[in-house]
Amino acid sequence: MSTMDRKVRISLKGVKVNTLLPPAALPADLVPPEPQPAGNPVLELEVEGTPLVMRVVLNGKSVRRALKTIAEHGPGNVNVLLQGNLKPATSPGGPYELDAAGLTVTPKAAKPETP
Repeated sequence: MSTMDRKVRISLKGVKVNTLLPPAALPADLVPPEPQPAGNPVLELEVEGTPLVMRVVLNGKSVRRALKTIAEHGPGNVNVLLQGNLKPATSPGGPYELDAAGLTVTPKAAKPETP
């Protein structure tokens, strides 16, 4: 066996995920309007063409801020970044969990005009 064929398995407790979400995919009513408590909305993300499903529990207040930014700038003018630690499913056959998940929405930078 050559060194090119060598395989090593390394055990990890989780994998850090940083991915962009399509802004229009987040429903505007994902959290109830103020003054009601925002709660902890849950997203289920699936990777196209695979059976992989991830469950994401978000902080409702951060979702409220994110939705406000999307509404203010429009879904085509923002980037939505989801970050968290991917953990194994808590039950056999269940979805993977995105632990310590955070949602960040930033307006896209305006392209400078050419003279």
